[in-house]
Amino acid sequence: MRKQKAPMSAESSTDLGALRLTITELVARNAVAMVQQAIDAVKEEGQYQAIKYLFEMVGLYPAGAQGESPVQKSLAWTSCSNWG
Repeated sequence: MRKQKAPMSAESSTDLGALRLTITELVARNAVAMVQQAIDAVKEEGQYQAIKYLFEMVGLYPAGAQGESPVQKSLAWTSCSNWG
């Protein structure tokens, strides 16, 4: 049998704030290791979505460069051009 969830109270929302802070601190402490794992996954397994998300998150991609076509700006183009 499942327990019914209690309605959210002011105390619960305070707990959520503390939980968010705890999670934010945990992510911040492990960010470099997580990024390194994502990079390793791209190199080893071709997990390009993870690295694309990281690039977008930090504002690295998409970047507007003069003289490039939309295809040349894509992560897929960059990835494929590095294979040759």
